[in-house]
Amino acid sequence: MIEQQLQELDESDVVVLTKLEDYTLSVQGNNLTTDITISNSQILNSPYALDKYIWTELRKKGVESKEANGNYLGYVFM
Repeated sequence: MIEQQLQELDESDVVVLTKLEDYTLSVQGNNLTTDITISNSQILNSPYALDKYIWTELRKKGVESKEANGNYLGYVFM
């Protein structure tokens, strides 16, 4: 869902998830790569908790987001 939301803003955005000790989510677009580290404990939280964490970190790093089709981000930031 995160990749779909980002691609609605910019079709060139690519999301890559890798797993070593923790997970690393990389967002690549507009000659900028943003990495977020996600621990296993963050994945096991309540519904949308992981999405909220990821979107909060992306926003801190300057990745823009806006409500697109549907109300996905509305649920994430309830």
